[in-house]
Amino acid sequence: MNWKTIFVAVFASIRVMCNAQGLSLEEAMNTANSTQLSEAEWQQRIAALKLESAKANRLPMIYGDANLQRNLIIPVTPVPAIAFNPNAEQGEMMPLRFATDWTAKAGLQGSFDLFNPQNHTAIEEAKLNEAKAAVEIENQKASLKRTITDLYAQCLLSMEQSKIAEATWNNYREIEQIIKARYEEGRASEIEYNKTLQKLNELEQLLREANAIVRINVNNLSEFIQLDGVPELTTSLEEIMQTATDDDDFERKQLQLDWHNTNYKWKKINMEALPKLTLNAYYGTNHYSNSFDLLNSQYWYGNSFVNLSIRIPITETYNRSITRNQLQHQLKLTQLQLDDLQKKDAIKKLNKAENLNMYQSRVASALKNLQLAESNLKLVEEQVKSGRVLITELNKEMDNYFTAQKNVWQAQYDYIKKLIE
Repeated sequence: MNWKTIFVAVFASIRVMCNAQGLSLEEAMNTANSTQLSEAEWQQRIAALKLESAKANRLPMIYGDANLQRNLIIPVTPVPAIAFNPNAEQGEMMPLRFATDWTAKAGLQGSFDLFNPQNHTAIEEAKLNEAKAAVEIENQKASLKRTITDLYAQCLLSMEQSKIAEATWNNYREIEQIIKARYEEGRASEIEYNKTLQKLNELEQLLREANAIVRINVNNLSEFIQLDGVPELTTSLEEIMQTATDDDDFERKQLQLDWHNTNYKWKKINMEALPKLTLNAYYGTNHYSNSFDLLNSQYWYGNSFVNLSIRIPITETYNRSITRNQLQHQLKLTQLQLDDLQKKDAIKKLNKAENLNMYQSRVASALKNLQLAESNLKLVEEQVKSGRVLITELNKEMDNYFTAQKNVWQAQYDYIKKLIE
């Protein structure tokens, strides 16, 4: 190997080291994002704006009012003629026109609800929707945390599988060279050498599949995290298994919010029977003329008024009694759902603790079996190298070792899955 080749190899190694991206589970959780979480955040913003809109309904409504009208046919109104002519006969009518060819008006109209029971209910419902949106954000964050933990664990397991597959393949290549030398010297049969080559091909294919699984898992993780290549994961499976998880109670929070909202409506149902009191005002001017001359001030006449209107509900009383019964039934239904959910959560916690203990015991047992399988593999490997046993025994122990290793990985992954449920 010349110096140029050494330089290229060293440069490539440095480049790989520089491109290696260290990523812990905590960093992955802090930088992760999902479409569902973004949608929940937008829904919270919308709910906050709806709450502002509901509060804005308490403000006075002021708007400009203007129109211009051309009377093509001026209506005629019959009036008693005696009002204008004392000599008119009794019952005689006189047609009069009380309009001009052009009319217009311009002014400011305003109204203010001095008391409106509907506004209180609308504001409370808007507050409830905003609180629900906040709970949904917490739910999506917890869901994203579970997803990242799951994908991170899958990446760790696949990387560990790739490392073991590569190490096993390299180690078996040495065994293959030993069997090949014996075969060429006539101390090993062709069948034994062919079985060695067959196992070497299987291990090479296993390595390819392991590397492909690593890339697939990294691709799945990159859906939520910006990654440049295959990262170096710095959190071990043992550390993930010791991670404390929060119990999900988002469904209970949603039901509690529904219960409080229904209870508020039930308490405020009688308030809706109260009258609505509104203050109305107008300030403007009217225009009357037979010519289109809006700039002539002598044709404009001031107009302004203030009134107080009251709306008293009468026929809504029957419908209100039905609504009251409906809200009472809804309260009982929601409370029943809350009690049932509390009972199920208690059972779920107990079962989760039992399952975690079972999976923890399974992990410990799998690790012990792995140690025994690894010890047997080393013993048979030495015996193969010394020529005391056939290669088939090594292949058998290697399969046993892989099975034991898969059992460890599966037990660890099952524990993590149950932990983040």
